[in-house]
Amino acid sequence: MAVGTLTMHGVSKEVVVPFTLTGPIKDPWGNARVGVEATLTLDRREWGLTYDKTLDLGGLVVGNEVKIELNVEAVKG
Repeated sequence: MAVGTLTMHGVSKEVVVPFTLTGPIKDPWGNARVGVEATLTLDRREWGLTYDKTLDLGGLVVGNEVKIELNVEAVKG
């Protein structure tokens, strides 16, 4: 897990990002690579992002939950 500060809309909060580490593997050129996958869900209202509008059929233009997915690959230099 990684812990850091996320700032949106001028509001900073500590965020915990659970992740999975894969590898290391050797790529076709002989370089060592690792992969990182992470998913987290945030409530945008906690950062003061409260704009909201209801559509004619009852849905929202912008949902309150924001899902963030990270897929990162790193090469040893």
